Amino acid sequence: MTDACHAALKRLRVDYLDLYYCHRPDPDAPIAETVHAMDTLVRQGKVLYWGTSEWSANQIQEAVDIAARHNLQAPSMEQPQYNLLHRQRVEVEYAPLYATAGLGTTIFSPLASGLLSGKYDDGVPADARLGREGMGWLQDLVLGDNADERLARVRRFSAVARELGHAPASLAIAWCLRNPNVSSVILGAAGSASCCRTCRRWTCWRRWTMPAGRRWKPSSPEGRGTAGRAAPAPAWPVLPSLAESISIDFIYLIPDFDH
Repeated sequence: MTDACHAALKRLRVDYLDLYYCHRPDPDAPIAETVHAMDTLVRQGKVLYWGTSEWSANQIQEAVDIAARHNLQAPSMEQPQYNLLHRQRVEVEYAPLYATAGLGTTIFSPLASGLLSGKYDDGVPADARLGREGMGWLQDLVLGDNADERLARVRRFSAVARELGHAPASLAIAWCLRNPNVSSVILGAAGSASCCRTCRRWTCWRRWTMPAGRRWKPSSPEGRGTAGRAAPAPAWPVLPSLAESISIDFIYLIPDFDH
């Protein structure tokens, strides 16, 4: 980890890294060893904050406890997968950590590898990422054992987004960002044009209402977990799946990236 940090500083031509991730847990390295190594980098001024990626809640809590016992720098950020189709870890497993550890999240795959962009509503196009030769492993990962059922759920979401007058991708990203425990979202795109289409400035302030009536009351932006600051107990209950009837209020702004 130390060598990788030094290499990153050299490649980026910077004096320090704002945030340095342990990308996936290392089963061969004790968590205590990882915490001590990261703390050393922080004390040397080479890293401001460190975080984890796809660690379990138990692993993160162990790292936090070790740091507290030895007066070391604890992890303050986690990078998990999170989207409308993949929610358990962020909404349930990590729930106790937001208030007790001040954990923030920089989530990836907000569009579920493009499924929530709307381009798969009529199946998997041959020229799309999931349709390319050699990408069977990604199809298995994203579509799961029942591709037809998952694509049907995606089509229902796209229909709701268009009914509200928004592109499915924009609504899917806004939905992730409106979770007060999501600090930021990592986006990936095939090219600059695709990125600009996804991130162009828009305002979404609508009510998504489907028949039965479970209600979500959004909390204030101050509830968002951030590095180094403890977040209050989340007022963002676990939402039902797309197959259920829900009512959601949401608002979020995304800056204009066209320029």
